[in-house]
Order: sequence, then C-alpha cells, then structure tokens
Amino acid sequence: MPVHSFSEAEIALKARRRLELPLFVTIWMGAACFSLAEGRVFYLAAITLAVAVNLLAAYRTRELHISRPLINAAMALCTLVLLLEALPGRAPLPAAVAHYMILIQSVKLFERKKNRDYVQMLAMSMLCVVAAGLFSQSPWFAVALGVYLVLAIHTTMVLTLKRGLDASVESRLMTESAPLDVKWVAWNVIRDWPTGALARRLGGILTAVILAGIGMFLIAPRERTSSPLEALGVVSSGTTGYTSNVTLGEARKIFSSDRVLMWISLAGKGGRSVEYLRGEVFDTYDRSRWSKRAASVRPDAQWPALPPEMLEGALVQHVSIAQAGLLPVLFAVFPAVKVECPDGTVRVEPGMQMALEAPVFPNRPVRYTAYSWPRPLTEQQKAYLAAVEGAFRPSSRRPEQTVHVPQAVAEMARSWCEDLLQARQADPSRQSELDLGIAQRIAQHLREGYGYTLDLSSADPDRDGVEDFLFYMKQGHCEYFASAMTVMCRLLGVNARLATGFLVEEYNPVDGHYVVRERDAHAWTEVFTPASDWVIFDATSSTRTALGGQGWRRSADNFWVALRYLWYRHVIGYDVDAQRRLWQGLAGAVLSTWAALRDSVGQSATNLLVHGYVDAVLIRLTAATGGVALVLEVLLCVRFYRRGRRARAARRELSTRPWGALQFIPQLWELLERKGLARQAHQTPRELAAEAAERFNLPPELLLDLVELYYRARWGQVVPPAGQIAAAEAQVGQIRRILSA
Repeated sequence: MPVHSFSEAEIALKARRRLELPLFVTIWMGAACFSLAEGRVFYLAAITLAVAVNLLAAYRTRELHISRPLINAAMALCTLVLLLEALPGRAPLPAAVAHYMILIQSVKLFERKKNRDYVQMLAMSMLCVVAAGLFSQSPWFAVALGVYLVLAIHTTMVLTLKRGLDASVESRLMTESAPLDVKWVAWNVIRDWPTGALARRLGGILTAVILAGIGMFLIAPRERTSSPLEALGVVSSGTTGYTSNVTLGEARKIFSSDRVLMWISLAGKGGRSVEYLRGEVFDTYDRSRWSKRAASVRPDAQWPALPPEMLEGALVQHVSIAQAGLLPVLFAVFPAVKVECPDGTVRVEPGMQMALEAPVFPNRPVRYTAYSWPRPLTEQQKAYLAAVEGAFRPSSRRPEQTVHVPQAVAEMARSWCEDLLQARQADPSRQSELDLGIAQRIAQHLREGYGYTLDLSSADPDRDGVEDFLFYMKQGHCEYFASAMTVMCRLLGVNARLATGFLVEEYNPVDGHYVVRERDAHAWTEVFTPASDWVIFDATSSTRTALGGQGWRRSADNFWVALRYLWYRHVIGYDVDAQRRLWQGLAGAVLSTWAALRDSVGQSATNLLVHGYVDAVLIRLTAATGGVALVLEVLLCVRFYRRGRRARAARRELSTRPWGALQFIPQLWELLERKGLARQAHQTPRELAAEAAERFNLPPELLLDLVELYYRARWGQVVPPAGQIAAAEAQVGQIRRILSA
C-alpha cells in the first residue's frame, strides 16, 4: 500500500493533520453510535481498523492510499452489500443504508483525500448518527450524541479554516509572477494555530445548537399515531425476560440480562414493598404448552363500582413501562382492583388480568397507577372479588381435566401427598386447608429435589416438558418448577393456575423506585380455595441473580437507573399530552403574572397620582427598573473596556515588531514620496516598487530585493542579519543618488 507524505503546504499550514485527527475520531464515533444502538459489532470492527490505521499515518504526517481501480471495486462491493441487505426480510432499510455508509467511509479513508472527501465523510457520519437515533432510546445515546456534537462542530470549524488556508496557498496577486512561497503565505495568514479562538467559537456554537435542539424538542408537533420506526420495520416485538407464551421442552440456553424494563414507586398505607408483580395467568396444559381459558365475559368488562372507603389501605403502585415489547399486558400486585391509565382503556380478562386496549406510541413509556389489596383479605374484600371475577373463577370442570401429561406424573404427585389425599377424602370439610397443604408439600419436594439452571440444552422436545423435568433433566428455570407444581396440583384435584410476571427485589434509594429488570421475569403457581381466595406458591429452588458490585458500584448503578427513569419519563415520554400540559402551565403562569403585575401597578399608579402615596409595589418596580438599567450599563462598560483592551494589544503588537532594524523601508517610501510617488492605500509594497522602477527608471532587481527583505521581516517575523540590513541601507542610498542625479 503506497505511503504518501503530506505536501509542503500541508505541513507548513499545519491544517491537514489538525483536521484529520479529529475527523477520523468523529467518523469512528458516528459508526460506534449506530453499531451499539443496533447491537451489532461487525461494522464497528471494520471502521475501527480503518480509522486506527489512518490515525497512525496522520499523526506521522503521512497518508495511506490505494489505487483508484481498487477503490472503485470496493465501492461496487459496498453497493452489492446494500442491495443484498435491502432485500425483504434481510434488514430494515435504515440499517442497510447505515451499513452502506460505514463501509463507504472505510473505503474512502484509503484514497487520496481532498476537501470534498472530508465533507462527504463528515456528512455520512452525521447520517449514521441520525440512523442510530432510530434504534436507541437509552440515555447513553444522548451522552454519546453530546460528545459527537462537540467533535463534529470542532471538525467542521477546522475544515472551514483549512479550506481558507488552501485558498491562500493557491491564490496569487495580479502583480505577482507566481504564487508566493508557502512559508510566506503561512506567516501571512496564520502564525499560530488559533486554539483559543476555536474553543471560544466551539462553546458558542454548541450552546446555540443545544438551545435550538431543546426548543425544537419542546415545540415540534407530536401525534399519537404509531412510530415511523414501525412503518420502516425497525421496531420489533423484542425478546425480553417476560413472554406471553409459556412452552416447555425447547433445548436452548437462556442468558440473564440487567436491562431495565419498569420502574415502580409505591404510595398508600397498604405496605411499602413489592414482590410478585403479576401479568398473565394460564390454566390449561397440553403437550408442553400452556394456554388461557377463553374469556366468558364481554370484551369491554370493567371493574364494578368500588366504594371509596374500600381503597383505604390499598397498595398504590405508580408503574412506568419502558419497553413496548411488554404491552399490552399491564403488571400489578394481585389482586389489582383499580387501574388508572392515561394512555388508553384497561380491559379486564379472565383471571383478573389487565391489558391495554388503545394502541400505544412505542417510542415512549406507558404510565399507569394500580391499586391492590395487601394480604390477608377481609371478608368484604373477598366478597367484592367474588363479584368482580364472576366467570373468572375456576371453571366447573374438574381441575385434572385441564391438564394432559403422562400417567407417571400423576403417580409421582400422589406418592408425595398420599396422606393428605386420604385426610381430605375422610374429612371433606377440611378441603381448603388440605388443598393448601398439598400445594405446600409439592412445592417443598420440588425445591428440595430439583436444581435451578438457565441451561436447557439437555431438554428433549419429543417428551412432555413436565415429564422431562421431573424424571430426566431434574433441573430447569422457573417455568419448569411452576409448571410442574401447577400440573401436579391439578392432577390431585386442587384448583391451581400458572402465573407469569416479575419477582421484584431491587430498590433504588436514589429515586425511591423499585427497579424491574429483564432477569426478574418469573413464573409461579396460584392456588384457589373458597376460604383463602388465590394464594401464591413459589416452588422454584433459586431465582436470584445478584447484581454485580457493592459500595460505589451499586451506588453508580442506582444513579444510572434513576437517570434512565427520568430520561424515559420526561424525554421519551414527552408526548402530545405532556406538551399541552407544559404550554398550558407556561401560559397560565405568564397570564397570572401579568394580571397580578397589572393590578399591582394600576393600584400603585392610582395611589401615586390621586393620593400622592408611594407604596411598596412602586418602590420594588422602580428598584427592578434601576437594576436592569445598571446591568445594561455595566455590560456596555465591559464591552467598551474589552474593545479598548484589544486596541491597546494591537498597538503593542505593532510596537514590538522589528521595525527598528527596517528603517530603510520608511526611508525608501519617504524618498519616493518626495519625488511625487506617494503610496496609495490599495497598493502593496511590490506594486509600489514596480511603479517606481517604471517611472524613475530605477533597477527593478534593486527594488524587488528590498521588498522581499521587507516581506520576510514583516510577515515571516524573521529579523534579517546585520549584513543584509547594511546592504539594504546601501541600496537605499544608491537609489537616493540615482533620484538626485
């Protein structure tokens, strides 16, 4: 691969390397934002390698490049990759285009780069960041976007400066026979790299961009329609730790994730903790698959009227769901007897499950408030639940008729609970007590005799899932434990159902919220008896995955979770309703302030004009006006002071230039002026010398040598040696003699 050194102009002006170093980092940052948002690292690895090689070369003032035919072939290959990814079902169109731009940038890094190539790569990098915004809603992207904006603005300013310097190198005055030496031009246009000036302008531009972005965010029209991501195929249902389809027997490995799905804050007197957050229930098992009983109520069934006094002591849960993949299921501590949701109507389903009817904008969280009764329930609460559930109560079919498993499972269940079954048969009046005892016995056997694992690679899809778990695998995750317990309870005539949701343990003291993570997804068993209503039994031997780190690590994680909650609630959740509330609040505050000010000032004016009395309002208004005037006066004084300081600095700079050694130049101008050739404001020294040589028939070489010496000293800041100064003074004397002759 050929290695090309920077040209003399590029080295002298110092702009090529100063541009490429931040530009390459900006390109990498844009590709990294998109790759991390999409969750794929292949393209990030490709651009990282290309950027690293070019950064090293630029640092050594070198440029790597390959031949144009190879560049064209690589461009064609990138286009082919785009066409393949754009095929239906391959990749979303925004992702395919972003992949294409990353590949194009990787190729262009290895060609002979000109200013237009820098502009193209910077533009493609910005488009990659825009595409990344379609894939990420996390606050980390906002942080990365802030860093990228700083880099992009700085790079744009340096590129603008470089283009000006390039133009200075290539330009030539009409009176010059050829472009000036690059080092002379460098000293004319820039003596030191303007780091301070760039930093000051960077701060101002960045502030303006941020303020403009905030303004656009607040005032841009918003709708309740579906996200454009759905239309583009970018938003998918997603795979979370929670699933609405419980199926056993699939050979796979499950990996725990700490991604946050929900935040819950509690209120009310019904308790200060959350544990089992229920979503859905299943009551029919067949061929390793759980299913729900068909609804026997109207689709628009809602809770009946609830007396306000029955909500006293309820556990109030303010829930924010950050992941649209969980919807339409809503989660709450069971039994939830009231739900308030501004995003749509809550539908009641069998088992008192809750689902959101209205479509939800998937780019923002869903917020709702659920009211639940803590255990134990009072008789009045049990009566209300019986009226609410109605057809939701256990069906008239016998429990064992709703599960279909091999006979060996039923035999194992009976062997575990033989004594309890006999006692229940002997004394039917104790059925509720003994049903709970049977459930407790089964849960105990499962916890003590079976292990917990997320590695299900030994599962046999050809066997029934419960049978495989009990007799062959003897280990599994929560769905296997809960399925085995629910099935065995039903086989023994106990009304039980499978419930899925989250087991919540983590509390964030920073913002006072319970945090629900992907790894908290859980399944358990609910057992019904007329005396106790539904009771939770958890047969899983172990479901805990400790959150890594203690001390400062845990504090940092709590802070990050709190930040994510605020981000999802106030930024991602900023919809048309929030926008309307914001502007109504601002308008109300302005109107109320104006009304209060108008009434106060009007009354004060009346007191002053009619009664000659100066009240406190008028005094404060006068003081405020005087304060504003004082601030404006101080700002004007500061402005005049800074302007004068800059003028004095400019005079000092002129006074420190080496004019003392260049007295021959003022002497030459004075000599020509006495002969009637005064220097005009628009004339350069070279033009004046050329005109003097022509008018007075002076040797052109003599005058040009003096002007060149002047240029080196004036613009190059190089003080000529004493010998050159003496020779120049002698040349001026020779010109004086010629003019005097």
